[in-house]
Amino acid sequence: MTMPFQKDNIHRNFSSVVKAYEKARHQYPNEIIEWCKSVIKIDHPLVLDVDCGTGISTRQLADTGFEVVGPDPSREMIAKAAEVKNPLCKYVVASAELIPFPNHTTSKWYNQYR
Repeated sequence: MTMPFQKDNIHRNFSSVVKAYEKARHQYPNEIIEWCKSVIKIDHPLVLDVDCGTGISTRQLADTGFEVVGPDPSREMIAKAAEVKNPLCKYVVASAELIPFPNHTTSKWYNQYR
């Protein structure tokens, strides 16, 4: 019997496996980060890393000089992400549908699953 797709179920599942997620989830290859840099052609962009999890890709993007905001619906994932201090990374507990930003606030958005 399969469980119906419900965001609350996904949120609970990811919240309970933060350590395993952090250990298993690898950084993106440099080619992907370079591609992101190639499509963002403005000075001082604000990039949105939707469903950022523990902030692995958020930090990778920030390492290029981008200011990056990482929303994720899991408080536990955001808490883990915030453990690594980077002034260019900001994290917020929010689902992709309810990101607390006005339209056209960010330069680009990024989501690994869509």
